[in-house]
Amino acid sequence: MTMINHSFLEQLELATPFSTIETEFGRFLCRLSRMPAKADNDVPDAGGPSASEAAVDYAAGSATDTDTDALWQFLAHLLLRYVRDGHSCVDVEHWRQALLAQLQNEDEKAALTGDARDNFLATLSALSASAVHDAIRTLAKAHPLIIGSKADEGTPLVFQGDRLYLNKYRQYELDIAAWVHRAMAVPGVAPVPLAEIRRCTEYFSTSEDNPDFQQLAVQQALSRRFAIITGGPGTGKTTVLSAILALICREQPDWRIALAAPTGKAKVRMQEAITAGVEKLSADVSDEVKEKLLSLPASTVHTLIGLRPDMAKPIYHAGKRLPYDLVVVDEASMVSLPNMAQLIRALRPDARLLLLGDKDQLSSVETGSVLADLCQCQTLKGAIAVLHKNYRAKDNCVLTECAKRVVETKDPAAIAQLAEDFYTTHADPSQPGAEFNAIDLPGEKKLTAALRAQLKDWDLLAWKDAQTVDACFAYVQSFKILASNREGPFGVVNLNKIMPEIIGIKPFANGTPLMILENDKLTGLNNGDIGVVWENQVHFPSPELGGKDSKKQYRVFALGGLPSYELVYAMTIHKSQGSGYNRVLMVLPEKDNPVLTRELVYTGITRTELKFRLWAPKEVLKTALLRPTRRISGLVAALDNGEA
Repeated sequence: MTMINHSFLEQLELATPFSTIETEFGRFLCRLSRMPAKADNDVPDAGGPSASEAAVDYAAGSATDTDTDALWQFLAHLLLRYVRDGHSCVDVEHWRQALLAQLQNEDEKAALTGDARDNFLATLSALSASAVHDAIRTLAKAHPLIIGSKADEGTPLVFQGDRLYLNKYRQYELDIAAWVHRAMAVPGVAPVPLAEIRRCTEYFSTSEDNPDFQQLAVQQALSRRFAIITGGPGTGKTTVLSAILALICREQPDWRIALAAPTGKAKVRMQEAITAGVEKLSADVSDEVKEKLLSLPASTVHTLIGLRPDMAKPIYHAGKRLPYDLVVVDEASMVSLPNMAQLIRALRPDARLLLLGDKDQLSSVETGSVLADLCQCQTLKGAIAVLHKNYRAKDNCVLTECAKRVVETKDPAAIAQLAEDFYTTHADPSQPGAEFNAIDLPGEKKLTAALRAQLKDWDLLAWKDAQTVDACFAYVQSFKILASNREGPFGVVNLNKIMPEIIGIKPFANGTPLMILENDKLTGLNNGDIGVVWENQVHFPSPELGGKDSKKQYRVFALGGLPSYELVYAMTIHKSQGSGYNRVLMVLPEKDNPVLTRELVYTGITRTELKFRLWAPKEVLKTALLRPTRRISGLVAALDNGEA
């Protein structure tokens, strides 16, 4: 059928060891392929086994050594690896390049070495995409109950165009596309006059000469069932949101509104931003409306739809809808494909959905890049507002300029120059104290000394002398080490291990920062919530939304009563999304690996508005800047081409 046979599969497993679930899923497909389509007679066919004998063979899980079995196992491996890496499907035209790149990054773990490895890579390079495409077509024709052409056929696998899916991921895409199409088909209401929007907040420009994209974003969101507002840090997304909510609360006082974010940390930031946004509203907005905004509940997306690890499906779904008229999701770039589909399934048919986020940030750590995909869709052009102007910093702010160059620079020669420019210290005369620069990664043996010097330079060694829990939080919330990886000498685990000694805070003594790693219904804590140990208890901020003069409150727990947690002097760049710090030290590893992308570098830079320091080998940085994130998906095609 193809060159994918048992010999090929054995070499592949040596080169990139299969996980247990990949192996078991492959065996399941093999057994399923031998399951009889009918068992209504017991007559052997042409000397072969009877239907009942085949059924016994299927149930026992026995397998025959065929090249077809090898192909099933290969497809299982490919599908689950792609999903693990964040793709919703396998791109059959480009799988070989992806697999070759993966193998090159598994050299140290591979059992296949030397000439054997070189020969296998040559065999892999010789495999044509069309041959694999044809092989899958042949399997689909022979086993239509396993590989279907549409998700609604209920087959475990779906092969559509050049994309091979696990059925549920195709269904997620189609559910999102169907809801968006329905929402876009609803005629928009008459836009709110810009003059009325301007009166909502003193921060909107009153100039008639140039269009104010913040005001246009408000106007756009108010007139549609579905809208997206995207922009980088400081572009005013939450100012726009406050104006939208104020106008809705004034015109539709009975509407039920839900605010949601992907993580507990992002949820808290959303609440804080709403509180700050209310303070910017003008006197034209009544106190009643302001109080309603301050009282709006915020939750994680998981909590909103009632999704828990011990449940097969959320509490809210197509059969039991959420009661809200409007759902607002902040930091939408972090929402995975499954979670977005589950949320959309739970919306009332007449509900509105508003997504806010930065399309250039890292995508979800799970499957999909929904916000980035939606922002590519031609179908949604009228529903997407893009904010460019940074209102927190001057147009030529060094950090803003560097982040902009990371996103916009595409030419390889220009990227090489950009990487060089990182290693020049950039100060900002317009913003005292602001700085941006990179240095080479310190050697592993010099890591502790280098960290101590960096903390001293940024006046952070006094952390241990903080006299109150508020003072501790001031340190925790003003500085973070961001790493690309968890493991290795420059990964999160090791950095968190050595930081207590450098700062002089013993484990779990006053000032120790902890991050929650799972959603917990009992305590109400969520994955990503950050607390500080103080007097043998852990304090988590609980912002009161009762008014601008309210003091910060804390939820307090015994250490032993917490769900799983870890130290959080350092965190992954992925985990940092939705957060902001005055000082960020970003650490990349000594060698390139697939997680190092342009979006990862951009996300790290945009976590700070003041001081940014990068530790990275120059070649590693350059390679990361040359590697844009590419999440393979059929969502754009489903929306723009009407795929079903």
